[in-house]
Amino acid sequence: MAHIDVFVKTWQRLNFNDATAEELLSHINEQGEIDDALFEREDFELEWLDSTEITLTPFENDGYATIEVWENARPRWGNGNLPPLPEQKKP
Repeated sequence: MAHIDVFVKTWQRLNFNDATAEELLSHINEQGEIDDALFEREDFELEWLDSTEITLTPFENDGYATIEVWENARPRWGNGNLPPLPEQKKP
């Protein structure tokens, strides 16, 4: 079995009700980023924004491949450095 993986960036929208928006904005300002705790909340809706997907280059990905061709669960080709495969245990 073969497949091609392509690494992309895309925008997401997190929709909250007005009652929690100020609390969440304050939390994000304090943390300087969106952390896992935000995604554990049940009072928001995640939306993937259409037409915002962009393909990365290896330069933008610290030299690692952003297109990888795989065959039989092993990388065959990449347009940059391929990540190391986990060592397989011998029987």
